[in-house]
Amino acid sequence: MNSEFQILRWGIPGWVFLATFTVFKLAAVNYQLDVFLRAISDNPAAITGVSAFFVALGVPIGYLIYQIYFWLKWTFAGKRMYLAVIGIRVLERTLSMKNKRDDWKLVERHFDHMMSVVAAKKEINLEDLARRYEWYSSRTSRTHGLGSSIIAMILGLIIFILLSIGTEQNWYYLIIAFVPYSLAFIATIFNYKAMNDSTFLQMNWIMKDIDNADEKETID
Repeated sequence: MNSEFQILRWGIPGWVFLATFTVFKLAAVNYQLDVFLRAISDNPAAITGVSAFFVALGVPIGYLIYQIYFWLKWTFAGKRMYLAVIGIRVLERTLSMKNKRDDWKLVERHFDHMMSVVAAKKEINLEDLARRYEWYSSRTSRTHGLGSSIIAMILGLIIFILLSIGTEQNWYYLIIAFVPYSLAFIATIFNYKAMNDSTFLQMNWIMKDIDNADEKETID
């Protein structure tokens, strides 16, 4: 993965976090941008600097959100990964089905072994296999992007609430902001669940196809 894409990958949840916080903060001041930007309104050039600062700030924030996402995923919500081992006898016999984090490490090692070692010994279209693996990797990246964005939306709202305790709020505008936020949040969760299941099933199909392929004939 090239560095530019990695920065973008980390940046997205960070920017989602900042956007969530900003939308609710604007709602709290009745969307009066002059109030929200009063400190820099006398210096238009500062707006560019502040914008660049928040764009850059999104990357480290997003990186931290990714760590929270992965911790939550493999600690509390990783059971869907067992879709990847259905019908794979060696994995079904090996996995504990209890420690999701350790089980996933075994699944990944087995998948890597099948892709790098076993596939070369089978009568299988390696170009097609490489294409499917590339699509699997892309789908995996998008899945993690959706999952980390969910965490970012939750954290953005929580931080806004914590910083707003004891202050006067305009509930009318906050409710208006909460409606599209809720729709976006629900849609992101739905898409994440669908993409997550599809990713594990795609891994399962790749391993099954390699496992079921005929062995290459050896020439003595």
